[in-house]
Amino acid sequence: MKATGIVRRIDDLGRIVVPKEIRRILKIEENDPVEIYTNENSDIVIKKYSVLSGWDNIAQQYAESLSNSTGFSVCISDNEKVLAVSGVSKKVFIGKKIDSGITDIIKNGETVILSANDTCSIIEGDENKRYNTQLVSPILSDGKAIGAIILFTDNDINAGDAERKIVQSASDFLGKFLGNQLN
Repeated sequence: MKATGIVRRIDDLGRIVVPKEIRRILKIEENDPVEIYTNENSDIVIKKYSVLSGWDNIAQQYAESLSNSTGFSVCISDNEKVLAVSGVSKKVFIGKKIDSGITDIIKNGETVILSANDTCSIIEGDENKRYNTQLVSPILSDGKAIGAIILFTDNDINAGDAERKIVQSASDFLGKFLGNQLN
């Protein structure tokens, strides 16, 4: 664990302010949920909470189903990392941080089809990897972007309206399903 040199006091209601510098590093924004727990050393750990964490198995099955029905490779991510993948090597993608271009699309909240000239890397550190087509559909739960479904291919297949509708339906379903599970 990295020492930050920042000390805070707990107030009379048991609250502590997480310093702005740490919130910026962890990309924690106002009203974002955080998970608080202790580890084996009795340290208190504060971690940005991902609504999709713990649903990896369902996300993996969903990715496989979408890949089988569309013929595209599929990634399902939360706002920070890839949780499930089908159609390509899992070792390359699972758990890897998503690229800032994908993060920007997720924050925008709109489904986007990118052509070969527009595609961005899916994971950080893979800047040279471009795809013929990418379709990115943010997963929205209660109006907040919590992740995305990404269809992509190296083949000469282009994503069209049918794939857009399939992926939008899938992301809508996941957003509503996860929203209902948390309420």
